[in-house]
Amino acid sequence: MIHPETGRTVPYQISAHERGDGVFGAPTVAKSDSRYFSPKWFATPEGDETWVEARLEQLKAIQARTAQARRSGKRPTRQQVSQRVHTNLRQAFPDLIPAKPYCADYLHEGLLIRSKPAALRRRHIQLNGPACFTWMPLDLDRPDAADAHDQTGLPQPNVIMINRENGHAHAAYLLATPVARHSAARMGPLRFYGAVERGLARRLGADRHYAGLIAKNPLHDSWEVEWRREQPYTLAELATWLSPSDMALDRSVPTTLGAGRNVTVFDQLRAVAYRELLKFKRDDAGIAGHAAFEARMQAMALGINAQFLTPLKQSEVRAIAKSVSKWTWSRFTPERFSQLQSYRAQSRTRRHLAVIQEIKNVCP
Repeated sequence: MIHPETGRTVPYQISAHERGDGVFGAPTVAKSDSRYFSPKWFATPEGDETWVEARLEQLKAIQARTAQARRSGKRPTRQQVSQRVHTNLRQAFPDLIPAKPYCADYLHEGLLIRSKPAALRRRHIQLNGPACFTWMPLDLDRPDAADAHDQTGLPQPNVIMINRENGHAHAAYLLATPVARHSAARMGPLRFYGAVERGLARRLGADRHYAGLIAKNPLHDSWEVEWRREQPYTLAELATWLSPSDMALDRSVPTTLGAGRNVTVFDQLRAVAYRELLKFKRDDAGIAGHAAFEARMQAMALGINAQFLTPLKQSEVRAIAKSVSKWTWSRFTPERFSQLQSYRAQSRTRRHLAVIQEIKNVCP
């Protein structure tokens, strides 16, 4: 990592702010609420329970209530008839993907947006919605993809979809707490997600250019599917299997991994934002200056995004540029820039003197 003020490289460390611990942003209801038995509402997690675990428990309660109504001789309502039984992750999968996902039978024919029932009949489907990462998908272009996790000493994915013809696969980890990536999202959890994703991809030899937008549909019979773990993972749990060198940035390998693009745009834009800001604050420190600065950040962010094989959506790029320009304009001043330059100069001088002293000690 690069320290935002000193510019010096520091070891990657996981802070409490970056663990992504939080509450799922969807409306939730308690068990005492009558809406708890409607699948349209998510259950409120209790104690250390994750939202995925609360959701699975809720669906089992709905199943039990429907079964009890049938035993009592009462005719189930249309809503109760339409409710599916979710006793494992495979059955819960439709509730863990977007409502109208991208899908395709053959990728070269292009992606389509379809309703969830229609999309689930396609060979490929979108796992993550535009607002958050619920899954961490990886593309394993290797003939022994089914054994890759055992060979590299990594935790088993929740599901792996294997191509029977060549052994290649898509593996996906389900997250206990989704990581937000909308305009108001914090960069800490997103950066942590990107680091874990990068570490897993590096150890597994996964495709570093895989954007994660579309994956093999685990409910389609075209693939050999193995559901390997029912419980979701936390990012901190996945990180315990990785070393700092696994998660470290490798600037020699441009990446378009899911969160890697967001973090790359943010980091590269932030690096030039301080220098660009001085030009606009010297000319005009008012609203017009801020608007012009934000427009400049938008243009630079779009240029950074163009380097990816699979670019981010323009709405995501604009959200990142707006966040960087707002923070930089409100926090950074020419005086602060002068202090930073002075600190860097003093640091270089101290390092230079230390080298000279070491030389004198070795060669008196």
